[in-house]
Amino acid sequence: AAQQTTVDFATAVVVSSAASTTTGFTAQVTSTELLKDGAPSTFMGYPDLEIKTGAVTTDQPDGVTAPINGTYTPFAGISSTSDTIDFMTADARARNAGSWSITPSLRLTVPAKQNLCNYHATLTFSLI
Repeated sequence: AAQQTTVDFATAVVVSSAASTTTGFTAQVTSTELLKDGAPSTFMGYPDLEIKTGAVTTDQPDGVTAPINGTYTPFAGISSTSDTIDFMTADARARNAGSWSITPSLRLTVPAKQNLCNYHATLTFSLI
């Protein structure tokens, strides 16, 4: 049978602005495939890895959302790096300097026939 494990990030992902702005933003994440240590031709596809977040923590919540709040969302795509997942968005409006934080959680499903060993993946966070 497949096995699942979850990991909560120990620290929040924080987006900060040192100045007032009217520009919106999107915080995104991608994942690589999970490669077997020492044998990169053996891997688990990144759809076996899912991410969710909690709500955005800030003193300026207007127009800032967490699209995957409370819902595990699988990484998807067709290359060795997944498509992006938006995990925090802010619409274009006047905002004072400040910060917005969110704490992700990962869930990995290991298929029943998958070789058990150490695997690694790289998560890349970006802000646009």
